Amino acid sequence: MFNNFFNKTFKINNINIGSKKIYIIAEAGSNHNGNFNQAIKLVDAAKYAGANAIKFQLFRSEYFVKKNTKDYKYLKKFEFKREWLNKLNKYCQKKRIDFLASPFDEEACELLTKIKVGAIKIASTETFNLKLINFVSKKNIPLIISTGISNYIDILEALEIIKKNNNKRIALLQCSSIYPTKDYQVNLNVIDDYKKIFDLPIGFSDHTLSILTSVAAAAKGAKIIEKHFTLSRSLKGPDHSFAIEPNELKEMVKNIRSIENMLGYHNKFPLQEELDICRKSGIYIKKNIKKNQTIKFAFLENQKPQKGIESRYLKLVEGLKINKDLSKGKPLKWKDIK
Repeated sequence: MFNNFFNKTFKINNINIGSKKIYIIAEAGSNHNGNFNQAIKLVDAAKYAGANAIKFQLFRSEYFVKKNTKDYKYLKKFEFKREWLNKLNKYCQKKRIDFLASPFDEEACELLTKIKVGAIKIASTETFNLKLINFVSKKNIPLIISTGISNYIDILEALEIIKKNNNKRIALLQCSSIYPTKDYQVNLNVIDDYKKIFDLPIGFSDHTLSILTSVAAAAKGAKIIEKHFTLSRSLKGPDHSFAIEPNELKEMVKNIRSIENMLGYHNKFPLQEELDICRKSGIYIKKNIKKNQTIKFAFLENQKPQKGIESRYLKLVEGLKINKDLSKGKPLKWKDIK
């Protein structure tokens, strides 16, 4: 659709997005509760769990609710203080975990650019904020875009603006902006559609209470997983109730890493471990053969398991020459033949 404009893979710091390794973002959101020490504890917990990155939200309360209201006073307590940025980013660097954030205004974008974040996360509410998309995409920083609330027109409009600004490092996340998301609202099959339509890395932002959802998304081929987490669901605040706790996050990361290994390769071949124990026959040396000798049927026999050339090729190898001495009982391999 975009004529291969966007990169199929790109790097966030030292991690290649779109490769076999899934990039796991521990979404802290506002679960720092306006307390820097709690933000530090969240970084430590994300690192303990094995996440690649931790993400916070750089919003101003008046962006969401009217000033001098009850809602405003409540939300104000959970703002990420912008004077934390540099110090918290350096702490993340020390802990070797990526620091990410979602900006909701241009000043926040500038501040994130200044501290040289590896990527900027666009929240679902801002995917159709084309003014912000235009501004941030000019920074030539990788963008991770959540698509909750969006339809395909919203997504295409955002990508067109990003393309005009020549930013090629983009990832899209399937997302349902319901907190918490119920099973029937997750729509993991959208990941398949995104992979067909958009030639760029696809991921998943998870608002369910289960760790299974993100593991299933990984099995679907998601290259980025974002999951809300908290130090404790018993804490007071807007994001704690639908977030998982550190031990759950650790278990989720462990399961996703298992999925990476289970997915394997895009071709079918017998594994060496299978061949070592299988009932499939292979060609073995029946009598000692000297280098440069011509292979005869009398020199060979079929045995199980197959550790070299398959039995079906017995007639094919007759008449060929051996390139080294082979002793009785050894499997015949293609590399042994001239």
